[in-house]
Amino acid sequence: MSAEENEAYSMSAEENEAYSMSAEENEAYSMSAEENEANSMSAEENEAYSMSAEENEANSMSAEENEAYSMSAEENQ
Repeated sequence: MSAEENEAYSMSAEENEAYSMSAEENEAYSMSAEENEANSMSAEENEAYSMSAEENEANSMSAEENEAYSMSAEENQ
């Protein structure tokens, strides 16, 4: 019975050879992953830009306040 189990394990060993081929593909993917790390650096820059975009939202809020002030300025006229 254990001999039959060994046959089953040897079959999975052949499957492991197939997996090792995909492992080599994974090495190729890991190279692109390193490229993605470089892209993630620019993504962090994008986060910084999005922070300034949020600041722009705050500035647009003050622009709405300016509209309110211009309305009161018209009232003052």
